[in-house]
Amino acid sequence: MKLIKPTIEDLLVFANDIASFVSEYGRDYGFMDIETSELFKVLSSAIMDARGFVLLAVKDDKAVGFFIGSVFNELFTGKLVGNQNAVYIKSRSGNALEMIKEFERYCKSIGCKSVYTHVKDCDNFDRWQKAYSRLGYKPSELRFNKEL
Repeated sequence: MKLIKPTIEDLLVFANDIASFVSEYGRDYGFMDIETSELFKVLSSAIMDARGFVLLAVKDDKAVGFFIGSVFNELFTGKLVGNQNAVYIKSRSGNALEMIKEFERYCKSIGCKSVYTHVKDCDNFDRWQKAYSRLGYKPSELRFNKEL
């Protein structure tokens, strides 16, 4: 498997793989309700954003996962931080962790002092919580959500 920083053209090349992935694995990752077109808008926006970071995991010329991150200055401290928005992979091969580590390396190289993420309540919640703990992540805040 290789990780690539995709262009918009790469998204078009791997469009069928990504659409298939969303329909096949969406429930495991908590994005069952997202339309494929919406996901492509999110991926495209992150690719075009100077502070966005996108990776595609490619194996045997097929996209098998993707990662979306961003960097920004925290509101009160002004500190540059990385935010992992999404990481999705077809198998439990450790490739998701490689995408996370690649984002951490990128963040460190541009001067970020920390990286944070959130884990959605999905079928793999416990597994993700353990994986992030093994990578050195610690709980730092409590997030509440209310459906409207």
